[in-house]
Amino acid sequence: MENLILWVLSAIIGVGVPAAMIGTGKKILSDMPPIGAWYGFKSKYSLINNESWEFANNNMAKLWINIGETLTPAAAIAMIFCFGKDKNTILSYFGLILLVDVISMLYSRFYVSKLLKEKYDTPK
Repeated sequence: MENLILWVLSAIIGVGVPAAMIGTGKKILSDMPPIGAWYGFKSKYSLINNESWEFANNNMAKLWINIGETLTPAAAIAMIFCFGKDKNTILSYFGLILLVDVISMLYSRFYVSKLLKEKYDTPK
């Protein structure tokens, strides 16, 4: 019973994180937050003006939707494979899923920052 509870919680969180990426991306695309809002892609270049803010948030949102659409089923499949396994196996799968989620989020941050810098950095 203890392993079942662990598995259910791990599955909810493991699938929920990339699903939240999809939801956040769709929310930003459908209702762009105003510049400097409490959520959105904030960086030196995204806060320059409204155009750079929208450019950054549109790119981030599209990227998060694509990543989330890939990782959500992958996480679900991974969690199905560890159903009924021991605690260490469940936690190993869950840890790997979260590691991939974090790497994907960091990648998207650096990728959008790179796009912003290429478009809005003025040579001195």
